[in-house]
Amino acid sequence: MSYIVNWTKTGTPPNGKPAITLPQLTTDTTSTSLTLTGKGTPNYGEIQQENFIRLLENFASDTPPPHPTYGQIWFNTIDHSLYFLDTDTVWKRIGGIFKGNIAPASGYYEGDLWWDNDDNKLHVYDGVDWQQVWPSLAIVPVAYVEEYNKLVDLYNRIAGTPTGTTYGTAMGYGQDHLPHADIISMNNQLWLDLMDKFKKLAQHQGTDTSLVPTRGFILDKSTVHGVVTALSEYGNLLTVAGSVENNIHMFNPMSFESSILANSSYTRTSSYFYAKSHEIVATFNNEDHMKAFFNSGGKFQLNQQFTPSQSTSFNTSWQQFISSIGNITFNAEKTSYAGEVGATYGFYDLTATYKTLFYRTSSTGSSNGAWLKVEARLENNNTAIRFKITFCPEGVNHVGLYTYAYTSSMYAAIGSTLSSMTTFKPNSVNLNTQVMEYPTITNTGTFITDTAV
Repeated sequence: MSYIVNWTKTGTPPNGKPAITLPQLTTDTTSTSLTLTGKGTPNYGEIQQENFIRLLENFASDTPPPHPTYGQIWFNTIDHSLYFLDTDTVWKRIGGIFKGNIAPASGYYEGDLWWDNDDNKLHVYDGVDWQQVWPSLAIVPVAYVEEYNKLVDLYNRIAGTPTGTTYGTAMGYGQDHLPHADIISMNNQLWLDLMDKFKKLAQHQGTDTSLVPTRGFILDKSTVHGVVTALSEYGNLLTVAGSVENNIHMFNPMSFESSILANSSYTRTSSYFYAKSHEIVATFNNEDHMKAFFNSGGKFQLNQQFTPSQSTSFNTSWQQFISSIGNITFNAEKTSYAGEVGATYGFYDLTATYKTLFYRTSSTGSSNGAWLKVEARLENNNTAIRFKITFCPEGVNHVGLYTYAYTSSMYAAIGSTLSSMTTFKPNSVNLNTQVMEYPTITNTGTFITDTAV
């Protein structure tokens, strides 16, 4: 007598299966993943106990159980997940997410999730195709048009057309202005370009650039980072921009080039004991060019040297006095020399009337009472600066009154007197949408035209 074993539903798979016939004294290992026994099969008790074990462990194995049936459960020991047989051939993971670098080939239904572990993107199956759900395909603007335009305004104030009439209010490095964006033109490339410009400003100032982000803040289908990361990086950009604004008058020496331009230097070989003035005029293209030059760290450095041609006590004393002065540096804020601040006058203090930038008298030796003075004023409708460097070997004070009346060559400066000016301007490494030009230099004065005493 045979056993007739019926499924829950009989019929045609997958909604049902035909009954299984088990003859007496036989076992069946191909109709299911269990071993079925016919009537009177020897040792059937052991076989049935092992079947219970298989069911208890959900056919735990690194490979699916053989001869499975629709709805059967299997525990995959490789990924430690439960699967059920969705059809007679497809095992589907229970309560999990498909994971892999390619979309699942089968076993998925509408609403199922797939994590692409190569691109770090999450997809959902919509019944037709896999659709990316994170990062969102829709634009998610962590920082968008309004935030961009505010930073553009800040950049233009710092780096654009010069503004302000005092050192404290002066801004503008003379670079091209950036235009505002709108909803149509706004994209991540604009963010990248703006971040690069703030990075160049920070490099020009010598401040930290490590916080400058390297990607935009509009999260779209090409984005692999999330909202939290983008917000953090946007905060970093604001920190960099604030630092650039706060350090607008701080500069990196490596961002500059220098030159003793044509007509910036003159050597007088004729002797003299009266006051002689070397006048150097730096002419700029226009007032904005002059302001941008100083706002971006441009400066002038004046230097004087005396080489005696005769050995006299006065020549020695005059040489020592001139050498002690060293370089006199004039910038937007002030005049300084030998590591000290001289006059408090800088570029923004100049008017059409001469300002005394430097004045020093000799107090020792044969040159006692001799002096050197540097003055400057604006000319040519505020597009030029005239520097007047006056050498006086004899005792004439700074208002032009003689205190000594020596006319003997014994008290004259006999030798070569050099008066020169070095111009420092920003190089084109960081400020390059408008490369800063050197001013044009001319020179004149009694230092050049007068004959020897």
